[in-house]
Amino acid sequence: MCLKRGHLSSGPVSPFPNFPEIPPAFPRAEAPAGFGNDTNGFVSQGQFDLDLATFEEREGIADGLGPVYNAQACAECHQNSVTGGNSQVTVLRVGRWDGKVYQDRPGGSLIQDRAIDPTIQERVSNLDNVRTFRTSLSVLGDGIVQNGGPQTRTLLRTPPLWGLRTRSRLMHDGATLTRHDAILRHDREARPVVQSYLRLSPQQKDQLIAFLSSL
Repeated sequence: MCLKRGHLSSGPVSPFPNFPEIPPAFPRAEAPAGFGNDTNGFVSQGQFDLDLATFEEREGIADGLGPVYNAQACAECHQNSVTGGNSQVTVLRVGRWDGKVYQDRPGGSLIQDRAIDPTIQERVSNLDNVRTFRTSLSVLGDGIVQNGGPQTRTLLRTPPLWGLRTRSRLMHDGATLTRHDAILRHDREARPVVQSYLRLSPQQKDQLIAFLSSL
């Protein structure tokens, strides 16, 4: 059901009424509120299942793994509560800041934690004076690009709250363990929101936390 000029209609209303609606590639279905391995309709269920198997495939040296790596399958880091979701796994990112210019370290900001030979293990250099851990994010419809250039070196893009009920470790580094502490840890642009939260009654705080825990 949807609203149109104050009346209920029995079907969806196009935001562009003067243009013909393009039919979907596959039949539309009601989006489920839970977690599952069903296609969203952009590809067939059969193709989705094949792609899912590739995402979950575990690789070894004979398959081309290495020379440095963090995991042997995409699903090792993105698998909560279904394949493609976020997880408690963190990755180490570093960079270099001289007070004026920020640069990734040569080879990129990601420090791989594993190697096929101990002599080539990646390590943080003393020159890498910008360091942070970041949790593995969900790849389920996120679509937000992290890299915004040197001017965003002190910024973090906000992940969606959808699926928050599956997360036991919070914030970008996974170091915060409760919803209450995660709210208090926000700063800068979110400082007024934190102040508003602190002014809530205990009952209102509990209601807000209960809502966040339902997402």
